[in-house]
Amino acid sequence: MKLKYFIYTFLLLGSINVSAQREASNWFFGYTGGLTWNTTRSLTGTPVGGTTGGSVVLSELPTVIPSQISTVEGCFSLSTDQGLLLFYSDGERIWDRSNTIMPNGSGLQGDISSAQSGIILPYPGQNKRYINVSIGAGAASHPPYYSVIDMTLPGNGTIANPLGDVIPAQKNIQFTGASGTTGESVTSILHANGTDYWIVAPGRGSTVYFNAWLVSSSGPQPASPVVTSMPGFSITPGNSCGYIKFSADGKHFAWADDDQYVVFGDFNAATGQFSNLKYIDYATDGEDEPYGIEFSPSMQYLYVGGRQKLFVYELDVILNWPGTNAGAAPVRQFNFGVEVNGLQLALDGRIYVTAFQNSFLYVITNPNTPADLKIYQLPNSFLLPGSSAIGLPSFAASWFRYEPEVAAFSCAGHPASISIQIDDTAGLTATLDWDFGDGNTVIGQSVTNGVTEYNQMHTYANGGAYTVVITPRRANGTALETITVVADIVECSVKTNRMIRTNLLNSDTKSLR
Repeated sequence: MKLKYFIYTFLLLGSINVSAQREASNWFFGYTGGLTWNTTRSLTGTPVGGTTGGSVVLSELPTVIPSQISTVEGCFSLSTDQGLLLFYSDGERIWDRSNTIMPNGSGLQGDISSAQSGIILPYPGQNKRYINVSIGAGAASHPPYYSVIDMTLPGNGTIANPLGDVIPAQKNIQFTGASGTTGESVTSILHANGTDYWIVAPGRGSTVYFNAWLVSSSGPQPASPVVTSMPGFSITPGNSCGYIKFSADGKHFAWADDDQYVVFGDFNAATGQFSNLKYIDYATDGEDEPYGIEFSPSMQYLYVGGRQKLFVYELDVILNWPGTNAGAAPVRQFNFGVEVNGLQLALDGRIYVTAFQNSFLYVITNPNTPADLKIYQLPNSFLLPGSSAIGLPSFAASWFRYEPEVAAFSCAGHPASISIQIDDTAGLTATLDWDFGDGNTVIGQSVTNGVTEYNQMHTYANGGAYTVVITPRRANGTALETITVVADIVECSVKTNRMIRTNLLNSDTKSLR
């Protein structure tokens, strides 16, 4: 069971608000479908799929924005950390924020019928440059390619107001060295060093492989993938494939082959190696073909979208299943009234689901609590003038991780307060051990079922950087993964106005098994 913990520190009367990044603020998909979370609206949702209760008003839903995309499946986009659209793509073309194809943005190696026709990631160490990855569709092998976008180039704009363009000399560069038949499925995830990225594409065949190419400040390494094999397990290359996605912390992945299997396991973001590889076997009855993949915001649950069906699994259960064939029954299963495939987590913490060739989407409003899952159909006119197809935009899962900012400081001799907010619906945590890192006695604190926030006060006698370690424990004393946050303490000679508030930025977010 994964537990989500939000650390909020209050040092010297200051506070921190932790929020998700906004790079996934704007979506472009289907037939001229466009949505933004920069402005929101309230609409009525109609319950579906076994959801109890009547229709409800859902607030903070995204609003429609203009779009030129027309894609059956693959699509992807990127915005700034403030939510300003940079560009979007269907794998074949790249549109700038004026909804115009970049001058050098056509002829990419993706395909609108590829499940994930591509992905966009920042170019490490090169400000205002981005790497656009594209991948083709079909039974034949289609390697990923990359092109570099420079947002300082005028493109369809001007030198004073550039809209960006693809660098001609860095367009359609092939990733080589892959094992297996690649195509349709590609994604990226942040490296463990917090700067570099991995580009990942699975390979089908008599042995299944996972290929991971490093992207660093030196550029992509297109000829040197880290390859992990899955001996004794095969997937015949077919005409289609499904999504591959990572959990937001980069520790786990899942891949749907759009035929019979979902393959999942662990990932080492420092080495690019996959491990603990397992699979779920579905009946091939034309209804259970796995395609869409998504993790809950808490990373406790794995969502799989089949044709007209939705399956929800408890991640820890299937990861720890004996053997490679995880036979665990889903926590929940729902049937939809129309063809459903794509799943995508949004910045509002909801999971949105496609409804093929309709102008509405489904929305899962509480994906962290599948035991009481709420699924609603949004109004028939939700996407107008656009409509949904099969896919929703692909994003690097790292954009949906709550990132801590650099810590500020507190004064020695003044109380500091650290609060931890727990999302533990299963009630696994019994106690919290607080070690403030200055040699004093560890403080134990009981956890009460239903209470989500816990607090401890501590006064540091001397200045320095102290690592605060919080250890959640089960009732039998077993320790879960520790949470750490750095408290920077200084010797303050000047007392500040006690009414002044500052953003003190001591924060962290962890997902624990």
